[in-house]
Amino acid sequence: MLFLLGLGAYVGKFHIVPAMKKAALTVWLNTPTELTIYEKNNHDDFSKTVIPLPQESGYLIAVYKDQHKLKLFRNNELVKEYDVNVRRELEDRKVWEDGQTPEGIFYIETMDKVSDPPWSRWIRLNTMEKARALYSDAYTDGIQLINSFEAHYGALDSDKKIRQFNQLHPSQNMLRGVGIHGGGFSLYHEWVEGCVALSDENVIELFDILKDSENGGIGIKVVIQD
Repeated sequence: MLFLLGLGAYVGKFHIVPAMKKAALTVWLNTPTELTIYEKNNHDDFSKTVIPLPQESGYLIAVYKDQHKLKLFRNNELVKEYDVNVRRELEDRKVWEDGQTPEGIFYIETMDKVSDPPWSRWIRLNTMEKARALYSDAYTDGIQLINSFEAHYGALDSDKKIRQFNQLHPSQNMLRGVGIHGGGFSLYHEWVEGCVALSDENVIELFDILKDSENGGIGIKVVIQD
């Protein structure tokens, strides 16, 4: 469970509003230079992580599930904001089947134009670390199954390997296939299954902006929080 409670140095104004689902505060970002994230652990304590944002150049994507917003920053300035559909009925994603949009810090792994499914663009996130942690917590034999797989097939370190793992364990699937895509934004229906969805027009615009950046968008940090 992630809470964005504070920010370090900043330029400009910001507003603090009460979150709807949790007894915490959500910051509407303007031009921060760092984010402070508090994550609740198994002992009901909070661990603190400070995330530096790009300073001289570069992009950062922040997704606010409770606000249904995706905000794109460049050089610490907000350059674009989009409406998004997400899944947030639960506090965070726990297992493959719950369909929630996972919270955490991820990085763009691939960027593709797609027609099937009809999403226009597909920006896949590397959720490997989150996937392994969730699987180990969700299933009593999770760590054993991961270790056994790696002993036979090598490191479980890619989406292709997770596909193979899930084929071997169809009743205990590991999280995979999380990303940002098109397909339409709806005010009335959270139609996604764990991803972040924009209108086709907006996802194409976002995709083109990221493609023109360094490394074609690969490696850009994406922070998803409620």
